[in-house]
Amino acid sequence: MAIGEYVISRHCCYWFRLRHVCLISLGAGPRDGVTLAVASRTGWSVRRVRTKLEMLALLIGWLIGGPVAFGTFLSVFLIGPVMQASLEFWRSRVQVWENDAVARQHPHTFTA
Repeated sequence: MAIGEYVISRHCCYWFRLRHVCLISLGAGPRDGVTLAVASRTGWSVRRVRTKLEMLALLIGWLIGGPVAFGTFLSVFLIGPVMQASLEFWRSRVQVWENDAVARQHPHTFTA
């Protein structure tokens, strides 16, 4: 598998994982949770916070002797925007599903 295919498939899997983990109340992973908490407290975008956390993880990994390559840098700068876009997309979908469920439970309340 080429590096580009690996990076794209990794981010697609991450996008779907966010749907299941963060948005349907199964809990977030450590970096997901820190990202959401810092974004909430500081008012910074999820993209900005996650990119900074990934940069910190990359720096620490490199300082302790871990390998760093093009895909690593690409991942650092893509995962924040992917996370933010994913959260926005799935939050809107969940809201639509919740509204549909409420409308089905109480059809007389939502008559036009």
